[in-house]
Amino acid sequence: MRVSEIMTIIIYFHQSQYRNFKAYYTEQVCQHLRAEFPNLVSYERFVILMPSVLGPLSAYLKSLYGRCHGISFIDSTALSVCNTHRNPINCFVNILASLIAYCHQPKKPSLNLFPSGLLSA
Repeated sequence: MRVSEIMTIIIYFHQSQYRNFKAYYTEQVCQHLRAEFPNLVSYERFVILMPSVLGPLSAYLKSLYGRCHGISFIDSTALSVCNTHRNPINCFVNILASLIAYCHQPKKPSLNLFPSGLLSA
């Protein structure tokens, strides 16, 4: 396969709705795009060929960058995911991680509950 064909398949994968590259390659490319890619290789061989196009693919994607005009915006919209904040397992893991971190500290913090100047008997 040519470098341009491998890059095209990789770019098409990222524009598709597939989350699994193996499913995309076997279901979409091998069945529906065989006419567009006459020298199509097996999935295993394609995975071996993928790292060889990292340089050209990076150069192509870099060429698509727009010119920055001084002001850039980043979307910080919160994603809707399930609330795991009050999950009991999450609470246990947080407590366990805190205890492990405390035990590995070289200098332990101390709470001075009774300062020497405040309590005079």
